[in-house]
Amino acid sequence: MKYHIKYLIYIAVCVFVMQACVDKEYNWDNIDKNGVISIPPVPLGSIDTIYIHGLPQGETPWGIPIPDFSITRSDTIKGLFEGNAVKNFFFEGANTVEISAKIDIDLEIKGVNIDIYFDIINYDNARNINVKIPKQTLTTINDQVLSIKVDSEYMRYMEGAKDLLLTIVLSSEDGTVWLGENDYIYIRDTIIKTGGFHYEL
Repeated sequence: MKYHIKYLIYIAVCVFVMQACVDKEYNWDNIDKNGVISIPPVPLGSIDTIYIHGLPQGETPWGIPIPDFSITRSDTIKGLFEGNAVKNFFFEGANTVEISAKIDIDLEIKGVNIDIYFDIINYDNARNINVKIPKQTLTTINDQVLSIKVDSEYMRYMEGAKDLLLTIVLSSEDGTVWLGENDYIYIRDTIIKTGGFHYEL
């Protein structure tokens, strides 16, 4: 995933350079002097196939009541915010950044609810308790939409961000939940919608 972010940064720089080479008359009074340019959503490809059965037992998300007889698992997207990702996209003052993807869920048991909680993990391996990302509630069908949003108000706390922890909670109304060996979550067609790309003049 970190290579996708680096590729995205490369595209943004290329867009900026190409725009600078266009033969046109500049109005210097209207130039954005704060070092931020907006770029359209850029595809990142597929993030991962997550096989739930083999995941470690997940910790209960802080302050969240988990239904009895639920199954909790966790997975980490390593290095999602490494390199210049924070400096260029998740900087203080940036607008909301959204990582959006299509998601397919294939479970042997049907009729269960899947809640996915997101936590930022810093370089010191501690949870970043200052950044709140809304949970996602899904079902056992394909072609759903996964949305991971970091709102503008939290950008000031993103400086030490490194990984993204996913806590996956499976539950049902009748309390019957179990995992099959080949149960998986497939995240695909990922794009990042940025709040602007930061560059130094």
